[in-house]
Amino acid sequence: MPVLAIAIGLEWYARSTRWAETENAYVKANVIAVSAEVSGRVAELAVRDQQRVERGMLLFAIDPAPYQLAVQRAEAQLGVTRTEIETLRAEYRTALRETEEAGARITCLSRQFERQRMLKEKGMTREELYDDARNNLDSAERRIASLKESSSRALAALDGKPAAPP
Repeated sequence: MPVLAIAIGLEWYARSTRWAETENAYVKANVIAVSAEVSGRVAELAVRDQQRVERGMLLFAIDPAPYQLAVQRAEAQLGVTRTEIETLRAEYRTALRETEEAGARITCLSRQFERQRMLKEKGMTREELYDDARNNLDSAERRIASLKESSSRALAALDGKPAAPP
């Protein structure tokens, strides 16, 4: 029996010392995790397993197509926004011009109304001409208030800077 135990022990010793074996799968080696700053599909792998690499060497390339599409979409949106800004600027300039014209019209309509008022007091005009003059003046005043509101809205949409570059 002791001979059998010694034979089994020698067999076990011979088999266990020839090959390295690990049960926990840990390897002592220089292993470095590599990741990209952006996500995406790897389009090209420039190195192979266990290849020595140098600093600055290309390891892999990420597919640029999704990023190129995103840039194109952003450029298109920028174009739309620039057009909207130019439209707002045009609306603002138009509202200012129309306000100026309405102001000049109010001056004329005020004189007409004043003439009709004086003629009415003297009994030299019809009541309807006086009413028309009053109505025209009131309409012009409401119009100028509306135009000022339109120019204020356009100016607010332009962040108070109608001449700023787009």
